[in-house]
Amino acid sequence: MKKQLLALLVLIISAVLVSCEKEAKEIELPKVDPKLVVYGFLSPSDSVIEILVSKSVPYFGDQKGNIYDPVSDATVLLTSEGQTISLPFSIENGSYIVRNEALFSILAGKTYSLQVSSPGGFYVTSETTVPSTLPAQVRVEIDSSVRTSNGFNEKIYRIQTAFLDQPNQRDYYHSITKIHQDTLKDKRYAYTICNKFKEDEGVNGQEIRLNCNYSNFYSGFNGANSFSGFSVLYTTDVSYYKYHVSLDNYIEDNPFAEPSRVYSNIDGGLGCLGSYIAIEVEF
Repeated sequence: MKKQLLALLVLIISAVLVSCEKEAKEIELPKVDPKLVVYGFLSPSDSVIEILVSKSVPYFGDQKGNIYDPVSDATVLLTSEGQTISLPFSIENGSYIVRNEALFSILAGKTYSLQVSSPGGFYVTSETTVPSTLPAQVRVEIDSSVRTSNGFNEKIYRIQTAFLDQPNQRDYYHSITKIHQDTLKDKRYAYTICNKFKEDEGVNGQEIRLNCNYSNFYSGFNGANSFSGFSVLYTTDVSYYKYHVSLDNYIEDNPFAEPSRVYSNIDGGLGCLGSYIAIEVEF
């Protein structure tokens, strides 16, 4: 009798689930129009000014196109202090790009406004002010310790990017630490071991240290593999900082994670326009 009741219960639940599935398939999802997606990060140290433009695609329903497909027929205008340039589209790069040179250059402390439009009534704007000052006394300090476990020796290095924060202003920092490959010192092929973000709230004008741990294994306490690398310290505007922190915190397809929105400062669309200045220290 119990088995019969259990079988009947299973049939009822299955029927309900099939009914729900049919009803769900008949639900009309709201139509979401595509938006322009615009990204650009301006810096005096870059040789080019580059803006990427694409279009968003709906999360549900028919997903025609790809968010990574560039929009090639947009008009991209960058303005500062009454001077405006139009960035041409580069098929090779898949972006709108011009040389960062004397005729129109990215300068520390200057404000830049961006306007992007494309056929179909798409129009977005944004603005960024390039940071004006780098922190003082930027340096990299390294210390190490040895840990032995199960017959293996591990040397743990603590690589600290240290600097003195500029007082009486809000600052945002991004530190990237990279290690050269053993046989290749070309910076293009160095691999990133740390990405650190820090704002100076609560430490205004004080020394800031961003820690990065790196380890390697070796057979004896002497003759551990040596390494070299460099740390790049970016002083950024608030939009660059918020965008990269939100991207760093974003976890896709994790049912146990709280929803996390990626920051955007593009009015009328999605994406980010930000700016930074940078200093590099080798070790």
